Amino acid sequence: MRPAALSLLLLVALCTVTPNSNAQPYAAWQKPRRPPRGRGSGVNSGRRRSDGSSPPRPSHREPRASPAVERKYNELVNVGNGLLDQGKAEAALEIFQQAAALAPTSSNAHANVGVCHLRLSQTDEALVAFAESEKFNPRQVLAVLKLAQLLDNAGRTKEAKRYFARLMEVDPSDPRSYFKLAHWADQAGDSRKASQLYGQCVDRFHARLKRDTVDTAQRAHFLEMLARCQAKVGRVEEALASYDEAIAAGDTQALISKADELGNHDRMLEAATMYEKVRPAFEQGLSKPKWCENGVCLQ
Repeated sequence: MRPAALSLLLLVALCTVTPNSNAQPYAAWQKPRRPPRGRGSGVNSGRRRSDGSSPPRPSHREPRASPAVERKYNELVNVGNGLLDQGKAEAALEIFQQAAALAPTSSNAHANVGVCHLRLSQTDEALVAFAESEKFNPRQVLAVLKLAQLLDNAGRTKEAKRYFARLMEVDPSDPRSYFKLAHWADQAGDSRKASQLYGQCVDRFHARLKRDTVDTAQRAHFLEMLARCQAKVGRVEEALASYDEAIAAGDTQALISKADELGNHDRMLEAATMYEKVRPAFEQGLSKPKWCENGVCLQ
């Protein structure tokens, strides 16, 4: 055998047995096995928490830990979810931070930390945690959604638009991305794009509301947003019916939005009646419909 050919064979052999120096922490050298259902990836069993929220679901295969580390990680996630179910977000945060320290490149671990910060109204810390989650997995749905919402609430619209567009890509079934992008298109005067997005928004809210996994509070909020989308595409009566459903489900904002919609269509007597229902919400500090001035809707 020629020396060049022998050297090539030796090089191939070495490449097949030399560990990858850039391997993720805890990643097994052998082909990863599919974890047992409900284990691994830091999502516990995927069960819903007591308040209806879901632990972050995996959207890619995360680095596998050694069996001992994975077992300890799952124990911590179980404890953290239990504490969240009991409303003990501060204690849960400490547990999830320990889990994230065990698996520092786990997108789901950082997402769990972000959820705890949100429960504690620590929005800056939540933003950092979800950014870490998204860094290790750009398709982590929960992280992308929360980054979009937090940036929007902080007035960082340019960045929020980018994340809502990403949300549409990683989870095309989520209507919230269509809702926000339609709103911004409407503001920019792109009525054609806005109308198209609002129409898609209606379809996706209908599909999402049919799911059994939508909890009561989220259902009410989704109905209110669905109504606004319906109104934008001229389906006013359907919008008013959706507002009524949202109101019945306990969404206070739907009272204001329905009153606003009635006023927009010169149905002032109905609007005045709705205003009386809305008055307690005004007293709680919620914004007034744009057609009300100084608390008086009819002159």
